[in-house]
Amino acid sequence: MDYTEWSRNTKVLEFTASEKYYEQLAIEFLNKARDATAEKGNFLAVLGGGNTPRKINEKIVELSGKYEVDWSRVYIVLSDERWVEENSDYSNSRMMRQTLIEPLHINALFQIYESSKTVEGASRSYAHYILDLLERTGQKTFDYALLGVGSDGHTASLFPGNHFLPDRGPVAVCGGKGPEGLERISLSYAALNRCSLISFLINSPEKRAIYHLMNVDWNPGKYPIQNINSIKNMYILAD
Repeated sequence: MDYTEWSRNTKVLEFTASEKYYEQLAIEFLNKARDATAEKGNFLAVLGGGNTPRKINEKIVELSGKYEVDWSRVYIVLSDERWVEENSDYSNSRMMRQTLIEPLHINALFQIYESSKTVEGASRSYAHYILDLLERTGQKTFDYALLGVGSDGHTASLFPGNHFLPDRGPVAVCGGKGPEGLERISLSYAALNRCSLISFLINSPEKRAIYHLMNVDWNPGKYPIQNINSIKNMYILAD
């Protein structure tokens, strides 16, 4: 595969105002959740942490009253998590609970961090949970994913130089240490390549630069996002 083939499945959508950016992403999520719960009974979404997802979650809650969504049939799976207690300011779980899960009464998140486990043991438990969730809901894929892109080309907590295979292996892995020095647990390429639709967030000059650089340099080891290559519906959402 090269960039030309990868880009055939990718559509770039640009927004000129940040508020419109957050609103459009919230509407996209709400439309997908409404349609999936109505048509097949469940909606499985992969979401990440960070400041931009927080703002999107808040906008989802703000607009949720305009959409008929059976929130009891919605399941959120974290794309990645830092190895910290869930009351930590670094915890994606905490942010997701406060901004989306609790306000809309969505099914509880899987508790990734457990003090009695190692990072490796926790990643295996997370993998088992994800596979069980797919089986219980009768789904082979996630319905939707909203992922960030790092200024180094990483997505979720899959960083440059890793050796994970894009098409096989466990669905959750130990991603190594992030920029803040904390260990990460991440969905794998194998898991992310099982999404029906992925939207990638690009909302800084540094992230735009890495995206444009990827256009001329096909190197999946250097740019992890390029390993997400089995999805027919991918969107680059640029602010």
